[in-house]
Amino acid sequence: MTRIRMVVVEGEVMARERPARRFVSLVHDAGSVPVASDHLMIKSGGRMMLLPLDELDAVESEGNYVRLHSGGRSYLVRDTMASIEARLGCDRFCRIHRSWIVNLDRVREVAMRPTGEHELVLRDGRRLRVGRTYRDVVCARLKGGTQH
Repeated sequence: MTRIRMVVVEGEVMARERPARRFVSLVHDAGSVPVASDHLMIKSGGRMMLLPLDELDAVESEGNYVRLHSGGRSYLVRDTMASIEARLGCDRFCRIHRSWIVNLDRVREVAMRPTGEHELVLRDGRRLRVGRTYRDVVCARLKGGTQH
């Protein structure tokens, strides 16, 4: 009888814990899950934050992480470039290099390096090289084209 009572009690406890475990699982999996089309939910430094996409300047690859640059701040998030690129999914962001995604609204100018490579100069003065693979798409997007 005691054994049956324990199973019932454990089942009741498990039933109570399931929603909490599901929530923890969702939060854990929400490295950068979009909440709305104009925000990213990011988990950084043990906190969940909403980052407005219009404040996001660029995304930089750092191994198994991405660094989200927003204004003078940056947030390190465990995610992949491909995943974050798909989550951003709007016309204002463009992959310019295997290590960079840029908010096209933040581009001040396109410069040429002495080597002939293209370089984007952002409003904050940061200079980012455009990879050869991405050059044509970046130029088309900056000219107002819709290539992705």
